[in-house]
Amino acid sequence: MSGSKIFSHYALLGRYDFLDIYEAPDEETAAKVSMISLSEGAFQSESLFAIPYKRFLELTEEIF
Repeated sequence: MSGSKIFSHYALLGRYDFLDIYEAPDEETAAKVSMISLSEGAFQSESLFAIPYKRFLELTEEIF
């Protein structure tokens, strides 16, 4: 998907079959990446938004 970068793809044992770690420029592009996985045979997809820990600390300092 344009603007996204896949870092790694893992096969898992347990609750989930696969894990893809990728970066997307926005939530809509991330949703499209998940939809592509579903269209290629994935049974279920879940996307999680993540921010770097340093930025997380900066955000908490802005609030408190």
